[in-house]
Amino acid sequence: MSKLIILILFSFLMSLASCSSDNSNIAGGNTSITELKRIASLDNKVEAVLVETNSGATVATGNFVFVVLPGKKISNDDVRLSLFRADHCSAVDIEWKQNQQLLIKYDKARIFSFSNFWQAQELDNWDYVVEVVLKCTSFDGQLSERDKHPMTQ
Repeated sequence: MSKLIILILFSFLMSLASCSSDNSNIAGGNTSITELKRIASLDNKVEAVLVETNSGATVATGNFVFVVLPGKKISNDDVRLSLFRADHCSAVDIEWKQNQQLLIKYDKARIFSFSNFWQAQELDNWDYVVEVVLKCTSFDGQLSERDKHPMTQ
């Protein structure tokens, strides 16, 4: 009887260890991150970074946008700090429209999160603010037909 209790307890603890309530690694542990584009702001104080994530064949490729201090590399742990998180993207791009204003353009996308500003204590003690503008360039809606009717595909 005691072996059964130990086995049940061990199984329970293992299942708890495999779950995580922390969303800091949204992209997943085995996710590869590919930097697609990195551009410096007009005043060279920050950089905008567009990355693509790939977690394998059964998960859609994701796109994330970050604003970072110059030279900072993006890791899986940084995914929670993204300003834009989407999948099923087409024609996604970033560009600085003016000093402290970043434009994220896309044709189609399923957007899971978006923040329209960025700031950090390390840069002017929170006083340097980047406005982030989101623009859909599609003339027939933001979602692909596959995303509008996922159960019929």
